Amino acid sequence: MTILFSQKLPEPKLRFDYALKTQVSGTSFDGFKQFGPYDKNQPRKSFIRCVILYPRTASVEMRKIKTALVSGMFFFKGFKAFSRGVTISALEEIPLNCTPDEPLDKQANAYRKAIRDLPSDVTPDLIIALIPHTPRYLLDTPYYTAKIEASARGIPCQLLTLERLRTDESLKWSLANIGLQIYAKLGNVPWVVETPDSPNDMIVGIGRREVRAGRIGALKRYMGFTTAYKNNGAFLTFQGLAPVGSEDDYCSQLSNAVESALRQFQLTSKKCPDRVVFHSFKKIGDQEITALEEGISNATDKATVLPYALVHIDEFGNFLLFDGDHKTYLPSSGYAVGLGALQGLLMTEGNERYERRKMGFPTPLIVRLDQRSKLGETNHAQVFSDLLYQVFSLSKVNWRGFNAAAIPVTLNYSRLIADLVASCRDTDLWAQISEAPGLRNKAWFL
Repeated sequence: MTILFSQKLPEPKLRFDYALKTQVSGTSFDGFKQFGPYDKNQPRKSFIRCVILYPRTASVEMRKIKTALVSGMFFFKGFKAFSRGVTISALEEIPLNCTPDEPLDKQANAYRKAIRDLPSDVTPDLIIALIPHTPRYLLDTPYYTAKIEASARGIPCQLLTLERLRTDESLKWSLANIGLQIYAKLGNVPWVVETPDSPNDMIVGIGRREVRAGRIGALKRYMGFTTAYKNNGAFLTFQGLAPVGSEDDYCSQLSNAVESALRQFQLTSKKCPDRVVFHSFKKIGDQEITALEEGISNATDKATVLPYALVHIDEFGNFLLFDGDHKTYLPSSGYAVGLGALQGLLMTEGNERYERRKMGFPTPLIVRLDQRSKLGETNHAQVFSDLLYQVFSLSKVNWRGFNAAAIPVTLNYSRLIADLVASCRDTDLWAQISEAPGLRNKAWFL
């Protein structure tokens, strides 16, 4: 019989003010409602200009969301009150000549034309597009078209499905999440995790998206997209690698992406991180490790490579955890079970989420520290314990919604980027997105 030992990790505290350490909360919604966003007292753009695209047949839905954002609706008091001071000074309406019964590709063309026809001398801070709900596996749709075309112009895009806006009940419970996504896409920081000052990490997520050509066609994998974070979960920058044709191309781009992210980290933090932590959905290959080391060395101009940790996070393992003392048999979030000195199971959400939603059975993440990590003479078992808690903490800063799934943002966000790359079949458009200065330090992909 095998006996495994578990421990309950302390719940991370979320911080809602850059300077005041007392403004912390255990939950994102309660903390944001009480204290407001983390950077409310930091320099930020106070007046923003938005454009809203909508089918002419959806004028009612357009007026609803416009009223909600500008003046408020239900318990949502408007974006200015929500953000504690960011005012939508202009919200230009652009109706589109498309109808719900038209083919999706024709509807998509209407959004594409409207975005490309925006005056080149005036760039809005945000495009809001009202779109029909479409399956994610269809690419030539208003969803992907509006997102990619806006991003190629360096403009974040907030997509809202018409189905969500049509009923007051669904709109009422969506407004806070809509406001949160808009706030983050503008380059602002809603909240971070309360963390110690040391070690000062830069964390990079490597995501993937798999696309099948038809129902039984070949499976194509898009991967190698990185998102860099400070260790408190504040988004730093994104790096997108264009689709590649060979392993050498991929590794070259990966090295350049790590170098660029690290240089941006040093520019923002005014110092070099103590170590670099890589989060990946799979075991990192030897060629990838060489590329990562080259990127680190090039950015730091040092003969020796900074300490780095290779962390594999698997969310599709075959393990389940049960708590016989709870009526649902679900353990609470934060439970970790050791599978060895450098491997363990981690519950990032548990019975408290089930109590709210009454659905699903959360499964634990399998977290492994690769033995090829270069961490100096430190105790790898102790480092793994710290990195496990870091993974748990980063699952609490998902800015997609106040009740978003507790997945480490390093993997969740980088997977969103990979998803967009997989849907962008025009390499020139993706190159524009990757190089757009207006997107570099914004979570535009949410």
